[in-house]
Amino acid sequence: MKKFSKMMLLMLLAVGVMGISLAHAQEEKKTPAEKKPVPPTSQQQEKRAQDDKKAQDDKKMSSTNGHATFTPNDLKWTAGPAPLPVGVQIAVLAGDPNNAAPFTLRLKLPANYKIPAHALTRDEHVTVISGGLHVGMGDKLDPAKGTAFPAGSFLSLPAKSNHSLWTTNEETIIQLHGNGPWEVKFVNPADDARVKPLN
Repeated sequence: MKKFSKMMLLMLLAVGVMGISLAHAQEEKKTPAEKKPVPPTSQQQEKRAQDDKKAQDDKKMSSTNGHATFTPNDLKWTAGPAPLPVGVQIAVLAGDPNNAAPFTLRLKLPANYKIPAHALTRDEHVTVISGGLHVGMGDKLDPAKGTAFPAGSFLSLPAKSNHSLWTTNEETIIQLHGNGPWEVKFVNPADDARVKPLN
């Protein structure tokens, strides 16, 4: 009888161990959706919110494969780049004009705005989006020698060719594209806004 009781006890113990092992194996087989979710930490929640915002911003400005798309209302205008005279605004559409890579940007030039004689370190391609742009070649801004380019015009300006730009009685938006870094070198270094006091 004692042998039988010991045998029964061992069998019950073995069945119990097998049951626990089987339950553990079934828990391991569950998909993540069937397992009890672990609440995210506040740091994970903050990261998720940042990722969601970035995804929304990316979706607004881009489609697939890195295509950048904008409507005029999507453009974010900021104060123009430092070397240009005060008053111009810039919106970068693609790339980074400070890096050695392709870029596209727009400049919004106010009425009666002048960019004195300068050259660029790389070729630049300009499309007049709205208004009218005047361009003069040479070492000095001379409105009598300039050419008017209305909206829809295109210019290709080779690197190191001195030229001046100006507007007359209307705001003008131009689009520039080329390969960076985009650098402006003034014929007269004193014309560089970085060395002029801002009035």
